Amino acid sequence: MPGRFSLYEDLSIQENLHFFATVFGTTIEENYHLIEDIYKQIEPFKDRPAGKLSGG
Repeated sequence: MPGRFSLYEDLSIQENLHFFATVFGTTIEENYHLIEDIYKQIEPFKDRPAGKLSGG
């Protein structure tokens, strides 16, 4: 059963992160310590449109 896609497909990964941080009244910079490990892993893909990510 396919999972529900939760990102805006036309936005890049980084744009999605900034958008959702803003929705929650914060910034990536303010909370970088919370996401540092995962952010380093997705860094090579940060400019890729979310809709181009593998679903698997």
